[in-house]
Amino acid sequence: MVVDEGDVKELLRRLGVNATYKGYYYVSAAVMLAVEDEQVLEFMSKKVYSGVAEIYHTSVSCVERDIRTVKRRMLESGNDKLLQNIFGYVPAGRIENGYMISMLADYLMKMKADDWEYGFQRFSGMTCLIG
Repeated sequence: MVVDEGDVKELLRRLGVNATYKGYYYVSAAVMLAVEDEQVLEFMSKKVYSGVAEIYHTSVSCVERDIRTVKRRMLESGNDKLLQNIFGYVPAGRIENGYMISMLADYLMKMKADDWEYGFQRFSGMTCLIG
């Protein structure tokens, strides 16, 4: 099963980030770029920030700043259990934007693979048996 933008937005909401942040949309687009081609993360400014800036008709610096704002909100949200599941630890300090995007993409791809491997599919936080 393929990760879609709805999955990314659901995860961001569970991490305490909502659609009132511009960065919510930017992180969502950046994660989707990483899901489609993980090598884009090697060139954050050139491929990820500029790709997202082009989609949303804004500047690269705005994209980077707004992603940092979302990252800060996410780390302050207090959803330590979910952060532990995503990162393997609860990030206490500074993490790089690219690392955060990579870990969100990896987490979503793993969740999708696990769901389909075991015959389950998640819908808005609910788990349903497929069959």
